[in-house]
Amino acid sequence: MVTRDFVGFVIFQVISIPMLLIRVEKVAFPVAIANIVTFFVMMGITIWACTTAGGAGPLFVSGATQPATMTTSWAWIYGIVASVGNISAGILNQSDFTRFAHKQGVQVPGMIFSLLVPGMVVPIFGILTASATMTIYGGEAYWNPLVIILQ
Repeated sequence: MVTRDFVGFVIFQVISIPMLLIRVEKVAFPVAIANIVTFFVMMGITIWACTTAGGAGPLFVSGATQPATMTTSWAWIYGIVASVGNISAGILNQSDFTRFAHKQGVQVPGMIFSLLVPGMVVPIFGILTASATMTIYGGEAYWNPLVIILQ
């Protein structure tokens, strides 16, 4: 960490700490707007990368190879564990979501949406973008939107 990074960190903390005093109920609408904008920015970066690369990129063409030390059954178990790990925070906090529901079952559509969009669509955007950036930037896969924008 260099001095400029430390100064930026301190400025961020000074700005962020007063934000903790704002009640959660007051920021629901701005957070929803920020999430919508972020989704469309991610989609735009993915579309740009795939269009510029002329397709999804080499990761989709090359196919997958299974490591020699991993059998098919262990690969399935690894995939299941990775999928459950992806949604474990939602599973863990499900009781909090249901506790604040007005009646039983109201929280289900929101939970299904939150499992599908962050759990499936966002990783697909990341994979497509990383694969396309391999073509754009000569073999280096970039998945971080900030790194892609700064290139």
